[in-house]
Amino acid sequence: MQLSHALLAFTLAITPACKGDASPTTDAAVAVDTPVAIDAMIDGATIDGPKFCDSETRDDVYVPGMIKVGDNGYAFELVSSTPGPPPKGNSAWVVRIRHPDPIDNLALTIVPFMPDHGHGTSVQAVITPMANGTYGIAPVNLFMTGFWSVRIGIADQATPATELDHVAFLWCVSS
Repeated sequence: MQLSHALLAFTLAITPACKGDASPTTDAAVAVDTPVAIDAMIDGATIDGPKFCDSETRDDVYVPGMIKVGDNGYAFELVSSTPGPPPKGNSAWVVRIRHPDPIDNLALTIVPFMPDHGHGTSVQAVITPMANGTYGIAPVNLFMTGFWSVRIGIADQATPATELDHVAFLWCVSS
């Protein structure tokens, strides 16, 4: 890129100006070397350049109370994420499980995983049963920028190895 700018500046310096003047035009050389800002001011508001997750199409749009239904018909409601949407780092989630009514006394598993990188997180979330089919999950650790799949599985406490259902909440974490 630097070579093309230098070549253009050199060509402009040795090419006569349109007025028949043989002297180089300094305006063209300055325009070539002037950096262009990515952010622009329009009516007093800054328009930022592209963000890391702007082109990600696989992620969910975070909305408190969003619901996903597993293949076996269990509804997983993400009641809240604090902070929300889930950021880079730790967050605390509250989920509610229904089929169709809220279900208490389930064994939950949570697995944050980065499918593009092939790894998860080493931080284990603690799952705290609450009332009315709700469970607190913290910390949900999304420790780096990128696309995350946070899989939540449920099982009966009497047979925790037999999963009843699962869903994945999908997030692109940019900062």
